[in-house]
Amino acid sequence: PNPARLPTGCPFHLRCPRATDECLVTLPPLRALPANRASACHHHEEVLGAAQR
Repeated sequence: PNPARLPTGCPFHLRCPRATDECLVTLPPLRALPANRASACHHHEEVLGAAQR
C-alpha cells in the first residue's frame, strides 16, 4: 500500500485472502514474535500455523 494513503483498518486488507470485516475497520495490534520479529495481523496465529506446515 502507498504509505501516504493507507486505507482504514489493516493496510493489507485490499490484497489479503484472509481479510475479514474486522480487517476493514480495525488496525491490528503489533505482536512480538521470537527472534526479534513481529506480526500485525488479526489472523496471525492462523497465518503462522499455515506457514509452519
